[in-house]
Amino acid sequence: PGVFDSLTKLTELKRHSNQLKAIPPRAFHKLTQLIYLSLSDNQLKSVPRGAFDNLKSLTHIFLYNNPWDCACSDILYLSRWISQHPGVVRDRMGSVDPDQTAQSALVPIPPSVQSPRPALAPQNAQ
Repeated sequence: PGVFDSLTKLTELKRHSNQLKAIPPRAFHKLTQLIYLSLSDNQLKSVPRGAFDNLKSLTHIFLYNNPWDCACSDILYLSRWISQHPGVVRDRMGSVDPDQTAQSALVPIPPSVQSPRPALAPQNAQ
């Protein structure tokens, strides 16, 4: 079971400044009542696909000051999630970022990650 699985009525989760390097898949899956999530000032490089999908009540999420790896394909999930949830991502002061887009919350995502090329099949040597 996940560390937060029994906390189904939790509304605030403050995990900022904890040197977190990763978020376990489905860590927040049962936190459907969560309104406030702070993950800022950690060492997060990506967010697993689906990590925030069940956070339907979320109104505030703080993600700033993490070394996001925008060359990693997992960053696409976070980028899309931010785009689909305008007004949820907050800045250091708790305000909605007026320029809030996936590109303002993260550094630019390289085109090779946005549209990865399929691997080429090895040629049969004759």
